[in-house]
Amino acid sequence: MDINDAILSNVKNANCALDNSIKCGPQFGYDLNINSYKNLDLDDVSTDFNVTYCSKEHYEKRIRDTEADFPIGDYEVFQIIRR
Repeated sequence: MDINDAILSNVKNANCALDNSIKCGPQFGYDLNINSYKNLDLDDVSTDFNVTYCSKEHYEKRIRDTEADFPIGDYEVFQIIRR
């Protein structure tokens, strides 16, 4: 991946920036959600986070052209700190 193709999007409401719970993986303002199909009915806990989807809710820019589910192999989260 070329760094020039990366999408940098600021959150519009800091209270909606991040969420995480035992029933789902990290959620970034409902704009990027990492979940498990097993947990969608909230009956069981699973670490097999096998469904990821995007929408545009609390961040300035959409990071995908579609809201359809898509697989991910791994992800990294970075924090940019001004010096």
